[in-house]
Amino acid sequence: MAFDRDNLTRVGSGGIAAGSMWLYGSTDDAYAAIAGADYFLDAITELDLYDFILIKDSANVQKLSYIKTNNGTTITVAGGLTITA
Repeated sequence: MAFDRDNLTRVGSGGIAAGSMWLYGSTDDAYAAIAGADYFLDAITELDLYDFILIKDSANVQKLSYIKTNNGTTITVAGGLTITA
């Protein structure tokens, strides 16, 4: 499907050096789609390079990732680390 801005929330900011922590959840998209280039394009001005992002996809898989690329026109997240019990 597509990025839903209502499902993106900033949890906190660790200051300029530490970056921010974000949560994002999708009931429609698998992580492969979420990790695709420009999925977060509508939030490109909010998400800074190296900000952390905890993502829950449509299969309830949770991954810890970060903003890998943000040059003002293109944005991507890193591959992500799956969080398990």
